[in-house]
Amino acid sequence: RGLCTLLKQPTMTTKRRNAGRSKPAHSRGRTRPCHCVNCGRLTPVDKAIRRFTVRNMLDQASARDVAENSTVYNDGFPLPKLYLKAVSYTHLTLPTKRIV
Repeated sequence: RGLCTLLKQPTMTTKRRNAGRSKPAHSRGRTRPCHCVNCGRLTPVDKAIRRFTVRNMLDQASARDVAENSTVYNDGFPLPKLYLKAVSYTHLTLPTKRIV
């Protein structure tokens, strides 16, 4: 063995191939940060987990009351929905099992 092989430091193992990010290695440089909806922490936009949720604005009992007393929603016109794009931090979504 030569002196170079004895002095060479062993490389550390990596846990993930892309370090948990969705951008290719050395492609776009820095990415803009975004705020987590749960804790407000800044995380890179390519590392954050994004979920799009669609919910009704009113619960079932309130929607029934509005439909009975309204002329527009009584005729089968749908009630508006609430569209949310939730951006959350990786370390918060993994323990709570929000991602599958």
